[in-house]
Amino acid sequence: MGYAICRPEAGFYAPATLGNSISFIRLAIRRRKKIGLTYTDNTSQKTNRVIWPIFLGYRETSLIIAAWCELRAGFRYFRTERIIEASVLKDNIPNRMDLVPAEWHRATDAERQRYEEGR
Repeated sequence: MGYAICRPEAGFYAPATLGNSISFIRLAIRRRKKIGLTYTDNTSQKTNRVIWPIFLGYRETSLIIAAWCELRAGFRYFRTERIIEASVLKDNIPNRMDLVPAEWHRATDAERQRYEEGR
């Protein structure tokens, strides 16, 4: 599943094909908007999340969104094929956008160091 942009000025985004999801997510990143989504984790558990998207990328065979997750209060990766529903919210990401990626880098560096130290 993916998402397509309906009229951007309307602020509403509807489900469509995966091919359109990159535009949907990039628009939210450029406009510094939060995304509300229903997400299925690796155990098929559905959760409602509000995320602050940072960037899009590929991880092995999946298109992912790197984002701050309000539910988990931490940085997470979201596989786009596990997104059931999504909408760009009217809420802006509260931090200065240039600081969010720097915070993400610090968090992933700390996680990598803990992993390498065996913690």
